[in-house]
Amino acid sequence: AEDVSQKIHLGKEALSQLSNSTSNPTPSTHGASEFRLRSAIFDALIGCESFDEAASVLGGMDMSRVNLDAAERANAYVKVAETYLAVDEAVDAEVFVNKASSILDGMTDRRLQLRYRTTLARVLDSNRKFLEAAMRYYELSKVTDGVDPEDLLALLARAVTCACLGRAGPQRTRVLTMPFPDPRPG
Repeated sequence: AEDVSQKIHLGKEALSQLSNSTSNPTPSTHGASEFRLRSAIFDALIGCESFDEAASVLGGMDMSRVNLDAAERANAYVKVAETYLAVDEAVDAEVFVNKASSILDGMTDRRLQLRYRTTLARVLDSNRKFLEAAMRYYELSKVTDGVDPEDLLALLARAVTCACLGRAGPQRTRVLTMPFPDPRPG
């Protein structure tokens, strides 16, 4: 633990030096080094369960300064959002899930799409937008390809819970009836 703490401290010192660098390297070179360093510090802080600090370190990166492909950038945003949710910082998580949203349109990385959609549902849930969260959880509970059936049941349970917590009215009634289709002939 002391060794990891020392590595985190050294990483932060290097990040500070990199930020204060007078050599003024090109933004892509400087940005790539900063991103790798921030990612390493992020991983170390996650290992120490310092989630808020980890999210701040990686979330503090100006991603426009890095030559990352869309999937790498979206993955970083989703990781930051997930980490903020781990410490109930839904407002900060929403900022990063929204950043990921603009990048993910049309992207084919299925696992990243599922992580994003799950994180979005959790953000909506945390922000007490229960009916929207219920719809997202329900949509996710219908995904069957490569997802553990127990996870799907947990998502369905979250959908029902959020629907029950939502404001009474016709939308809530529609959301509550989605998992329970009417078996009567009609």
